[in-house]
Amino acid sequence: MDIAEQRRYYKTAAINLLLSNYLAEILKIFSRHNIRVIVLKGMDFIHNLYADIGMRPMSDIDILVKPEDLQRVHIILSELGYAAPRYTADMFEFSSPSSLNTVMYNLEIPDKPAVHVHWHLINTTWPVDSAIKYVDISRIWEHAQPIHIVGEPAFRLCPEHLLLYLAVHNLNHFFAKNILQVDIEKTLRAYKDNFDWDFFVAETRRFHLSFIVYCSLFRTCRNQGLYIEQLERLIPLGGFNRGQRIIGKLLDREKNDYLFCCLCYWIQEKGLLRKLSFGLRLVFPRRLVMAHSLNCRAADIRISDYLQRIFRR
Repeated sequence: MDIAEQRRYYKTAAINLLLSNYLAEILKIFSRHNIRVIVLKGMDFIHNLYADIGMRPMSDIDILVKPEDLQRVHIILSELGYAAPRYTADMFEFSSPSSLNTVMYNLEIPDKPAVHVHWHLINTTWPVDSAIKYVDISRIWEHAQPIHIVGEPAFRLCPEHLLLYLAVHNLNHFFAKNILQVDIEKTLRAYKDNFDWDFFVAETRRFHLSFIVYCSLFRTCRNQGLYIEQLERLIPLGGFNRGQRIIGKLLDREKNDYLFCCLCYWIQEKGLLRKLSFGLRLVFPRRLVMAHSLNCRAADIRISDYLQRIFRR
């Protein structure tokens, strides 16, 4: 390890240690209010998948809470000085399944971490609302595993739901973040002896995510030089449908990862009208998505905002 690598390592270790302590403080307060928390991504990984706290960089704290606890979580974080984006109230009031399922809480204090609150495993600005409704979040909580972060109780995703989550999350970021693919590799290696592939395949089918997960893991294997023996089990007995097979042929050919990932979701839409609606929503997103992009209330979105979005592209 050269001097530059040593500096990066010690900086990452120091930041992660501080993040762990901040998370422990929040967990302690949530515990007093009987709010259960699943620790997501980096904060779980540095205590679980990675051999050393300085090996996995992070910039914020990601947690999953139950939808019914959102209002209480919002109040607690607000009392701690965290500020929510302007569109937060719109997200809490939105009753239909939405592809936006997180809020980033920030402190106006230097070196204090943001808290990224999730209430669903899928979060994207793409119009994948129809896919959201199939993911039963109660099953995620049912199979979550208890852990402790700096002595404070919390939960982590079970290995099978973790791999499913990472695969979807990786595709939603169109493979742009190499760290997510490294996380997938670490997950596969860490749980290779006690990973329940039968349960994993069943859950991807239950959530209607088999094709999405297959494409993500296939591309990750290619990028990372991995081999997953069980990957073909995600293919239905009758095979993927015609549209999925066409998209599947692009797995080794398509260089535009954004287009490829977008097509993966588009082909999942049932019927011509839903496919047309998906394309239309990409160009003209819901007001909630626009509010998220512009950090304003949904009611403040105007036609001019859509026109600027189109011509800016």
